[in-house]
Amino acid sequence: MRWTQGLHWPAGARVEGPERWHLTLLFLGSVAADRLDAIDARLDAAARAAPAGVRARLAPWRIERWPRGLWVLAPGAAGAGPQQRGADAPAEGPASPAAPPALGEWRDALAHSLLEAGLPCDARPLRPHLTLARGAASAALPAPPPLPAWPLASFALVASAGGRYRTLARYAFGRGRCADRASGRGKR
Repeated sequence: MRWTQGLHWPAGARVEGPERWHLTLLFLGSVAADRLDAIDARLDAAARAAPAGVRARLAPWRIERWPRGLWVLAPGAAGAGPQQRGADAPAEGPASPAAPPALGEWRDALAHSLLEAGLPCDARPLRPHLTLARGAASAALPAPPPLPAWPLASFALVASAGGRYRTLARYAFGRGRCADRASGRGKR
């Protein structure tokens, strides 16, 4: 997005460009390779069972400064200047009022399914956001211009290591697992 090119970050800030933006639905943490098939099966089943209300569009967007110098775009009141979450507020808070209720309910059911199967996941409430920068506590940012809605049609299982992301599988809401070019695995 062009407007991000005009943002000025303090020295040392780690900026996340639009090509790396993603919404984290669940954080699984460190997972042993032999558990990935069980996770894949649960994600596939959850994607197939997703109600139509999950396939929504998140908008409008506002900038928020979260603790520890984290700046994010979050669904909320459009056109408002940057919002600041308190220094002692947790990095993840209650579900954003702009998040579609069906998405939060679906995500909570998925977390419960994973936990019930003894699989790891962070089941804190959904707080959709796109990370703009980390380590940028002293930044002063303007309100973003009107931004397009973020369509939610699918999700991915992603491995993260050393700041790099690798997509392991993709799932379409209402359809399940999609073909994965990296592994050659397709729908079950």
